[in-house]
Amino acid sequence: MRKPTPVDALVGKRLRDRRLALGLGSREVARLIGVSHHQLEKHERGLSRVTSGPLSKMSNLLGVSPSFLFDNATSREASSNEGSKEASELGAFLSTEEGQELNRAFHRIREKRIRRLYLALVCAVASL
Repeated sequence: MRKPTPVDALVGKRLRDRRLALGLGSREVARLIGVSHHQLEKHERGLSRVTSGPLSKMSNLLGVSPSFLFDNATSREASSNEGSKEASELGAFLSTEEGQELNRAFHRIREKRIRRLYLALVCAVASL
């Protein structure tokens, strides 16, 4: 069995961040994709590799493409990307109650046009 790589850790972190952004519990996600809660935690912490079947199920459930989880990462890029300022800011935002609530509300807006208007409004308020 191969050891997990920095890319595995990056994919796991992105899976967890996305799950939290959608307000989904780890037990619920594990049940829906057919793995144990313990196994999902290992995937999210980057301690075990996610095989293609669960990866496909997770990306579908979380509403992202599998490529989103990799985002052109190589082993070398994954090490440097984890400490990037943008990733740190996103992680800090998603770890707050307000960040999670804002993300859940945003994902409930079904119309793309309305989401874009909402985004424009938030950007305008932020620039004041």
